[in-house]
Amino acid sequence: YGARFRSEYHHAFGLSHGSRRGTDVLFIRLERNGVKGFGEVALPPYLSENIEDAWQVLRGTEVREALTQGAGPPDLVAYPATRAALSMAWVDLHAREQGVSLHRALDLPPPEGAKAMMTIAGCALEELPERVKALHQEAAVIKLKLTGTDDVERVRTVLAMDARPVFLDVNQGWRSIDQALELFRAVGTERVVGLEQPFPASAWTLHEELKRETSTVPLFADESFQGLGDLDQVCRAFDGVNIKLAKCGGIDRAMEIARNANGRDLRVMLGSMSEGALGCAAAWQLSGLADLCDLDGPWLIRNDPFQGFRMVGGVYEVDDGPGLNVSTVHELNWALLAHN
Repeated sequence: YGARFRSEYHHAFGLSHGSRRGTDVLFIRLERNGVKGFGEVALPPYLSENIEDAWQVLRGTEVREALTQGAGPPDLVAYPATRAALSMAWVDLHAREQGVSLHRALDLPPPEGAKAMMTIAGCALEELPERVKALHQEAAVIKLKLTGTDDVERVRTVLAMDARPVFLDVNQGWRSIDQALELFRAVGTERVVGLEQPFPASAWTLHEELKRETSTVPLFADESFQGLGDLDQVCRAFDGVNIKLAKCGGIDRAMEIARNANGRDLRVMLGSMSEGALGCAAAWQLSGLADLCDLDGPWLIRNDPFQGFRMVGGVYEVDDGPGLNVSTVHELNWALLAHN
């Protein structure tokens, strides 16, 4: 089954390249012998796939046949976000059938210890104090979106109002090394725990130079990193990598990437496309392999149809139970996509 959904943010979600007030979301439900598994993926407009693409793929006979034969999420699903939702539902179904949590079903280390972040999206400077006051007090780290303009004042405001460390996300918004160096000269680096994707994805030379110049601030790849094959180049230009299920194609692929990154001494951050409690609970299952978790979608959106994913004492958590162990707040408009 599939359900189309439109998540709505409490505030416009601003990035260096624009803002949006909501995101199209795809939910998937798999059923077998009365047991249900669920998957979620958000599809922001800058992805190369959309709801219609996902719907068409999921209606295909190849997907139905693969799932019926127990083959799991088929690699013939070329759209990574669609495959991620299908993979999530598949492993949730299997874990629920076994009566164990998803991380136990996948033989993952316990999801504990990775610091929870809460995001302040790009906004007008005059709105920033109110956004800081509204932050979830249980978050360990503030993730601050920079816009390429007024960034020094933006960081100074947050550091002055809140004592927590900050993680700076530029979303490819800078064009020169000087922008980074000037910011760090102005605000210092003592409370900056990371800097994410300052330059365009293809600007490897700039990232390599900045890594040498700012050795005290870990540099994380997001848009420069798409999958396992990018890790060699990422190691040269970055100190860490942001792994998103929707980007890499699913929880099975994310596991492989996280373990490879751990083996290369790369720091691991788990991110999302602003999925709600269901999608973020799935990514969190990998947090035993991670240092940071940017999984605050449930607090950014106001109409999340799932609940059960919490933030307590600087980390995210879910009650121990079978599968992803989150529950629906209200029923979605499910449509039958494939059946025997």
